[in-house]
Amino acid sequence: MTITPNGATLETGQQVQLTSSAGGGTKWSSSNSAVAPVSNGGIVKALAVGSATITAKKGSQSAQTMITVVAPTTPTPVPPDPTPIPPDPTPIPPNPIPNPGNDTWILPVGDIAASMSQADIEALVSRMTPGTEGAPHVYGLPSGTCHVDSRLLNLTLPPYTVLLGPGQLSYGDQQLAAFVDDLAGGDKYLNITTPADGRARLANVKFLGGTGSGHDHMVGLGGACRRTRLDHCFLSKDTYVTRTNIKPMVIAGPLRGVMDSSVIDFADQIGFLQFVNSQGSPGDPEWAAPTGFGTDDFFFIEDCQVRARPMQRPGNIPIYLGSLTDSHSAGKFVVRFVRSTAVSLGQTHPTGHGAGQDRGCRAHEVYCCEVTSPINTAAEEPNYTIGWVSSGPALYWGISAVNVAKSFLQLMNMRVNNGTYSQVPPPNGYGYCGKEFDGLGSAWDGNTDPLTGYPGLDQPGRGRSDLLSGDFPVRINTKTSTISWPNQALEPVREWLNTFSAVPGWGASDLTNTVGVNDARRLAENRDYYKQVSPFDGTKGMGVGTLAQRPANPTVGVGYWVTDEGSWNDGSNALYTGQGRLYVCTAPGVWSLEYEPHKYPHDLRLL
Repeated sequence: MTITPNGATLETGQQVQLTSSAGGGTKWSSSNSAVAPVSNGGIVKALAVGSATITAKKGSQSAQTMITVVAPTTPTPVPPDPTPIPPDPTPIPPNPIPNPGNDTWILPVGDIAASMSQADIEALVSRMTPGTEGAPHVYGLPSGTCHVDSRLLNLTLPPYTVLLGPGQLSYGDQQLAAFVDDLAGGDKYLNITTPADGRARLANVKFLGGTGSGHDHMVGLGGACRRTRLDHCFLSKDTYVTRTNIKPMVIAGPLRGVMDSSVIDFADQIGFLQFVNSQGSPGDPEWAAPTGFGTDDFFFIEDCQVRARPMQRPGNIPIYLGSLTDSHSAGKFVVRFVRSTAVSLGQTHPTGHGAGQDRGCRAHEVYCCEVTSPINTAAEEPNYTIGWVSSGPALYWGISAVNVAKSFLQLMNMRVNNGTYSQVPPPNGYGYCGKEFDGLGSAWDGNTDPLTGYPGLDQPGRGRSDLLSGDFPVRINTKTSTISWPNQALEPVREWLNTFSAVPGWGASDLTNTVGVNDARRLAENRDYYKQVSPFDGTKGMGVGTLAQRPANPTVGVGYWVTDEGSWNDGSNALYTGQGRLYVCTAPGVWSLEYEPHKYPHDLRLL
């Protein structure tokens, strides 16, 4: 076997195509990928001054050649980025690892895009091939800016692949590779598609606004991968030329995974990360499956920083409107160990929120977070609430939110009237919950009280149900083959270990009256939701303490967070360094283990 060319001297930034006399199927490797990595196709890129031995192997044949990298004879000027990032009043913590400022990668890369032009990035993606569990294929993006201006940019990641921006991993806005939205129209400007199996990772890049307009979202993250990681990214709406209601990201499909160590800047605009993680619209399979609190059957947002500024309103005082999340179509998400500046943490959409049979958020957890705000109470209006729950079960705990919002939690059954969403009676829709509003009610609800319809389909505090199927007007409960209440489990919303006070002059002062509901008949305390009470004697609410302090004769439904049990938390985040497990009384005098949070840090961050 021979290699052509046999030896080469390159200046940093140059590359050379090597070929093997053995033809296709040759495997390439470099003795020094920090100096000259080689791709699966034999492309060598010169990264740093030095030398590397490139080896080609096929079967029993092998050959080697030497690549020498020297400094460029004339410096190559770097043009200024035409999309400058304006300063933001909220500082980002400095990156603890100085960025080297050149194209090096934290992992050895097998292939690198020739530039940050859209065509070169698309060419790189077309060359990506699947890796394995023990040896993922790693691909690199160079420094620069990709202006997406003529067509949607699709980043399709094969199984067991990693796509990396250059430089040390950056927590902040110092990433060297950026994607800018200059696209008119379409649902989004950039789409990341994950594989159906294996795992996939995209890291160390910026997603920025530009002159783009007319889409619902900036970035889409989709596919079916159950082990997806998006990390060390900067996602900002602050660089849009025209202020817009484009949402920063939609996370769609049955994928699961984690977004970590990233900064999300909503600027002074409305927006959120939208979760529609369904196996198929409208989300019936998820509602028929176990909720799975404490498992990895969610998409996680952890160790991130989010921030917003007040939105200007002509004729009115500025208002804070940012929400980190929103969810429908059986979305499932966890927000944990997040530091927020003036951004609320949880928001959901209910079943019946629009035309068709789309269902609400399946379940969510929000915990160990801190929300702060620079609000000027005399001249600005604060966020409405920290968490808005209009669908399914939810857990909110360990949250500090002092002087940042009007209320802590708001629980809503939104099918009670047409104040927000109009309903169509069955069989052409879900109808209104109870006869109180239109005199008709709906067979989709539990109707223990015909006037209120309680319990309502998928309302806050209701979880697993019989499987529904079909489209209106032939939609049915598959267990009865009719339009009927799907025997939905009572899975109450719970809050504990939270520290909250409303912005002075705008809301309630403590947690005793800040779990608000729109109708106490349909959403009753100590039935549909439980909040921490002190002292806790086991007859109502939620308690916190050691196992030895837990009451011996609790009432069915109450919960107790045992602080001296559990092994899920490595204690590395100061927002919560302890452990804990949740017990719920499932029969008179009987405590049963209900919940232990999923391992922190998330398993995928250790891969």
